[in-house]
Amino acid sequence: MEEYVWEGSRSQRNVLDTLSRMPGNAASSEQILQSPGVQEYRRAMLNLRNQGETEESISLYKQSVKSLLGVA
Repeated sequence: MEEYVWEGSRSQRNVLDTLSRMPGNAASSEQILQSPGVQEYRRAMLNLRNQGETEESISLYKQSVKSLLGVA
């Protein structure tokens, strides 16, 4: 199985696009990508894609998305 790479991925671009459009966000692209919420999402996405869909990996991914969007 091919290893999923975050850098330059569609997921990375989508996160950057979504968060940069959120009201009140004046952070640069680099600041957004280095933020704790994005790093948590990155880890969860890498785990999900590289280790496979398990109950734990799906739960971690779900929580990271909620946290990233501020709905958790």
